[in-house]
Amino acid sequence: MSNKRVDFGNLGGFPLTQDVLAYMQSSYRDALTGLARVCGNKVIVSGMLENGTIVADGWILHDGELLPFVGGPKQNTYIIIDDNKPVTFEDGVSRTVLFNRYARFGSGGFPYSDLVRLDSLASLKDSISTLNNNLSTLNANFLAHRSAVNPHGLTKADIGLGNIPNAISSDPTSNNPAVLATTAALAAASRFLLSGTIDLPDIVDDLNIRVRFSKYIYDSYIVVGSLRSRGYWNNDNDCHYTVKNLDYNGFDLLIKENSTDYQNISFDYLIIKR
Repeated sequence: MSNKRVDFGNLGGFPLTQDVLAYMQSSYRDALTGLARVCGNKVIVSGMLENGTIVADGWILHDGELLPFVGGPKQNTYIIIDDNKPVTFEDGVSRTVLFNRYARFGSGGFPYSDLVRLDSLASLKDSISTLNNNLSTLNANFLAHRSAVNPHGLTKADIGLGNIPNAISSDPTSNNPAVLATTAALAAASRFLLSGTIDLPDIVDDLNIRVRFSKYIYDSYIVVGSLRSRGYWNNDNDCHYTVKNLDYNGFDLLIKENSTDYQNISFDYLIIKR
């Protein structure tokens, strides 16, 4: 029901005046204008189906106004026509009071491509339902994607690592180029165990000194060492060494003096696993 209406049910001679007629006109025009604004602007409300290059009659919304559209050969633009007619009043004066406003194809008007077809409510409901289903599916796919280990299925080659082997090994004896060694394998493969230096006193004939390690070594090992001069070279080069009693906490260093000169030397050593 419109917010404005006229009750013609009363007897006694209804006063059909211009004011009453204007009131009647506003009752439907205001309602139609309100409904039109809900649909938006530049909208095909009904009709205007295309058959080849011919467009059928229909209705459009143009700038908040509901207008009939007179179809015809399709063009790029449409125009608004005001086809107004005068009426001769009882006082003999002709006045324009009949207004007919419509749209049709014509040059220099509004782009026809701006008109968007308005779907029916049933179609809109179906579209909304489809949209909701698609959003639910998208959300489920996103959650699954986020929890995947490799959601994009990337390979080593995709990220420039195609030359890296797939396998790893903790075997220090492995010599396979298709296998990477772990840290444990590298540590096990390393033969170097320990190093150190001892500053020695003057060698008087023979010297037997115990070299003790900073940690226990339970592997079988060899001692690689050198006597390093810290004084006058001609004195420091008159001795030689050997080692003995190699065990987990150290070894014996045996040094023989070849002359009675005063020596000022150090012993640098490496402990290497056999």
